[in-house]
Amino acid sequence: MVVSRDGYILWARSSKRALRTGAFFRTANVPPVPIPSQSIAANRDMFDEETAKIGKKFGERVWFREECEELAIFSDQYDFVVSLLLLDRTPSYHRDDTDN
Repeated sequence: MVVSRDGYILWARSSKRALRTGAFFRTANVPPVPIPSQSIAANRDMFDEETAKIGKKFGERVWFREECEELAIFSDQYDFVVSLLLLDRTPSYHRDDTDN
């Protein structure tokens, strides 16, 4: 799950499986992390409400090194976007101990 505002990630939370594969965003004590320009969260005007409800599949290297599906909720009241990123059960990328 990623919460963003003004094109940048405010905070993110990954499952244990996603953490093991490297599918996560660091948000503490780092410079602001931009959201992908192709994402639903970055392109609200390009997607109607139905698309936001059913989600959109993205290829490799949009959100992560593997394909994922994004479902987004736009909050006008609180001025942020909540994106749920769904990965395949078997990731195409396996992180090993040599990755930093």
